[in-house]
Amino acid sequence: MLKDFAKTSPVTFFSLPIIIIGLLVLSYFLYSTLLTNQINAKSEYLDRQLDITIDRVYQQVNEFRSEIPFLAEVDHFENVFDTQDDGSKKLRFRLKRLMNRYSQFVDTLYIYDTSRFYFIGIEDNGISEEFGDLSDIDLPLQFTNVTKIIHIKGSKSLAIIPVNWGKRKKVYLAALIDVVNLIKYESSSQFIGEKGFKMIFSENMGFVEAERGEKAVGEFLLPQYHKKMIINSLLDSQEGSLLHQLKQQGVVFLTVYSPFRIFDERYGLIFSVSEEDFIGPIKNKLLIIFCSFFLIIAIIIVVFIFNLRDIAKNNDELSQSRDELSKTLTQQSLLLENSDSFTYAYNRARELVYASGNIESITGYTKEEWVSNIDTIVTDHPMNEAPRQDLYAIPKTGEGKRVFRMEIAHKNGQKRILHFFEKPHYTQDKFELVVGTARDITEAYYSRKNLQRALSMLQSQQEASVDGLLVADEDFKIVSHNKRFLDMFSMTGNLELGSDVFEVLHEVASFCDKKETMRNFNGQVTTHPIIDIHDELSMINGRHYEFYTAPVRSTGDEIFGRIWMFRDVTTRKNEIEELKQAKKKADQGAKEKENFLSTMSHEIRTPLNAIVGFTNLLLQEKPREDQIGQLEPLKYSADSLLNLLNDILDINKIESGNIQFEKANFDLRVLLEKAKKIFEVSAVDKNLELTVDVDSQIPKVLVGDYNRLNQVIFNLLSNAIKFTEEGQVRIKAILKDSFENDSLIRFKIIDTGIGIPVEKQDLIFNSFSQADSDTTRKYGGTGLGLAISKQLVDLQGGHLGLESEVGKGSTFYFDLRFEHGEPENEASEAVKKQEEDLDGMHILVVEDNPFNQKVLERFLLNWKAQVSIANSGVLALEKVGAKDIQVVLMDLQMPDMDGYQTASAIRNLDGAYFSKLPIIAMSADTLGEVKSRVEQHGMNDYVSKPFDPSTLLAKLIQYKN
Repeated sequence: MLKDFAKTSPVTFFSLPIIIIGLLVLSYFLYSTLLTNQINAKSEYLDRQLDITIDRVYQQVNEFRSEIPFLAEVDHFENVFDTQDDGSKKLRFRLKRLMNRYSQFVDTLYIYDTSRFYFIGIEDNGISEEFGDLSDIDLPLQFTNVTKIIHIKGSKSLAIIPVNWGKRKKVYLAALIDVVNLIKYESSSQFIGEKGFKMIFSENMGFVEAERGEKAVGEFLLPQYHKKMIINSLLDSQEGSLLHQLKQQGVVFLTVYSPFRIFDERYGLIFSVSEEDFIGPIKNKLLIIFCSFFLIIAIIIVVFIFNLRDIAKNNDELSQSRDELSKTLTQQSLLLENSDSFTYAYNRARELVYASGNIESITGYTKEEWVSNIDTIVTDHPMNEAPRQDLYAIPKTGEGKRVFRMEIAHKNGQKRILHFFEKPHYTQDKFELVVGTARDITEAYYSRKNLQRALSMLQSQQEASVDGLLVADEDFKIVSHNKRFLDMFSMTGNLELGSDVFEVLHEVASFCDKKETMRNFNGQVTTHPIIDIHDELSMINGRHYEFYTAPVRSTGDEIFGRIWMFRDVTTRKNEIEELKQAKKKADQGAKEKENFLSTMSHEIRTPLNAIVGFTNLLLQEKPREDQIGQLEPLKYSADSLLNLLNDILDINKIESGNIQFEKANFDLRVLLEKAKKIFEVSAVDKNLELTVDVDSQIPKVLVGDYNRLNQVIFNLLSNAIKFTEEGQVRIKAILKDSFENDSLIRFKIIDTGIGIPVEKQDLIFNSFSQADSDTTRKYGGTGLGLAISKQLVDLQGGHLGLESEVGKGSTFYFDLRFEHGEPENEASEAVKKQEEDLDGMHILVVEDNPFNQKVLERFLLNWKAQVSIANSGVLALEKVGAKDIQVVLMDLQMPDMDGYQTASAIRNLDGAYFSKLPIIAMSADTLGEVKSRVEQHGMNDYVSKPFDPSTLLAKLIQYKN
């Protein structure tokens, strides 16, 4: 049949072998092409799987490395050792979250300084943490500011990661990492067939199996030359692929490898696929081809289509990933457009290839202006020195990242602070660009500096304070204290910040003499947070502390804490106590002095009263001329002695602060005319002209202390006449200013006397002082008059001054303010009445001194009064009981029952007569608080001894009827 076929169709017959051979060749060619395409496709697919895995590894590592410095800068690492601090809790929470996120890469995280460590690690039951002494760790933790990798054992390494300390305490970070485990984890999602292998190469461990297919047999044992070739390629940072057989296996494998670096250590990832996973389908299809060319062709087409679909699917997945990445970048760019950050990128040639659109809104410069003016934009601020020296470090090596701050000059001239973050960008594991972000942190930077400065100043102020200070937050947790507080309560070391303030205050209470006092204060603060407490605490050691506590408020009056202040007032309290004791002694001495002077005043005034009284009586009874010449010197001597006594008593009153000023209506013109009349005789004797000049605008009636003003005028006028031998003495009253209710009046006493040297003018105002001793011998005097006058003027708010020239005279002047008074009937009108006006007035004289009895009796009888005498208080009560007495003249100092007791007894008798009976007190004691005591005991008026007859007569006429 073959022959027939050959014969009938020789071409076809002879062509059949050719066709068959052609088909075989075509089949082989197709097989070879398909196999090559399959190997290339599988190789590309594995390459993409490697790239995806390595990118994920890089992403994990870079995110971990970039997050740590930001975390260190925002949350102070050193605070992690403070277990109670809220910032520490937040930091540890963030670290735990960090560990959860990078648990496949980071096994353990250490934060440590030269003595302590904080440990956080992954265990089967979750995350554990621990604090301890650095000496308890057997790991080779180091103190360095550069990244270091220390191999520990197996696949684990210790990464020392530098932290940007700035001005803070140096705290270090170390991570126990397992790069191999991370690679295993990230490659676990890549499929390599049922008999394939995933291998990891590291400089430290060599080849490590990451994963194998479910049906893989034996170990991944490469021929030596293949193994060496792969190692050299990986160490030279070269990727590649090869077909080979494993030792002791007749199976062909397709192996693809790619290098990468982690923490400056070289690694390689290797995917190896069995021929059954990429050649097996081809062999089956080849058998089918030999069975049926068309079927083989169909199978080849189908296989080709399937392969193309796989490739397209992979490409679609890759394209989708790129689209998602592009979408993410676009969204990020939109977010940055409305923020205070801009992004940028520059290539290895340091050319800016990209900048986000908001660079101009942040810096004032366009992208082109930024590039052309970068040297002038970056200022000469000291913070720029280090970044400027290493400005293009990443393009030089294509590795690492940079975080730094720089000051720039904004286009508007303002200085701004930018925070930069840069890292390299790789394309197919090759460095392409440096990408970075720049954020304007000017306000935050200077706010933080100002806050640090304010906190530093506050701490310095606290430490410089003499007070012990303790400050707590709104939850009563201690936030601050000073050393003075610890010293005051013998506390050693520092208080733990964040501890309960009441525990410390409870310890403070144990030092108090009355512990419950401090505990009560604590209770009040707890129940009333806005309360202020100010008190004094006595300590068991004898010291005294002034205590104050108040809430700390914000400018919005929000309470966010409380401060306790303790001030040692022991010295001040002791000084006050010493002053009290000294004052007590001084008061006792002053009282003794006052009692002595009061007694002496009484003892001197009592006989003086008789002398003055009898002298006045004799002068009223029209004596002979020779008797007048004898009586007037007697009266003058008595008056001089009385004035001297009054001066001494006034000085004592002024020094003891017991002097009081009265307010009563008086006529200034009458006062000055009386003064003129008193001294007119002396002026005439010396042939001096004595005048009075009163400003017509001065109101007629003034309100003030008539007697004290008269005393000052009397002293100044007396001195003027005494020290003037010829010429004149003038009294002037001038209105300086006037208001609705008061007037300021200047008084002047002007003489043409001897004058006072300038160097002596201050001296004469001192007590017992005159210009010189010759003046005392020549003119006499005690030197008290001017001193008393000056102090009387000063105590009334005025000033006594002097203008004088030796040989030409002196002018003494003073200013006093007086209220305006209402005109009233003058008391002198009563005096002008006839003496017969006392006729029939029954007056009881209560006096134990017989001489004073006689003086009063004589005067009263001369005034036509009916007189009764009682030499004791008891007898006075008997005479008053008859109810025919119209006025009582009561001596205050009597034995047994004194005048105060007698007056009180009268007032206590039943009946309106006894309550209304006029009682006029009479006493030689002018130093004590006589007038106030007189009023307290119900007496109506007071007359001092020796008495002025006209004054006594005026008072008696006032109480007549």
